[in-house]
Amino acid sequence: MNWLLGLVMLMAACSIGYLLWRMLGWRLRRHRALADLERVADMDDLARLLCSFSLKSNGRQAATLGEWQQRMQKEIEMQGLSELTRTLEAALYGNGQTEFGRVLNQARQCLATARPKP
Repeated sequence: MNWLLGLVMLMAACSIGYLLWRMLGWRLRRHRALADLERVADMDDLARLLCSFSLKSNGRQAATLGEWQQRMQKEIEMQGLSELTRTLEAALYGNGQTEFGRVLNQARQCLATARPKP
């Protein structure tokens, strides 16, 4: 009888651990990405960081900003995603007149609003 109680307690502990990981895991990944933004030196670094960002634990790096944007639109709710992608692509491949600090702040605000879709 004691072994059955132990088994039930072990299953309950695993279930609680799994639920905590689901609730906190994406928040930790978002927090880590926001902290990594502080070490970004230029537009290329910012693009690489964004392409590797995902709230999923097994998220793979996107090859392009467009691919990353499409994946984010499927996976998460994020304010300003389209604008951020357009601004960064214009800075990287356009006239290059965009101020880095402004794009970095835009990325910071965008990532801060990231939440998984229900």
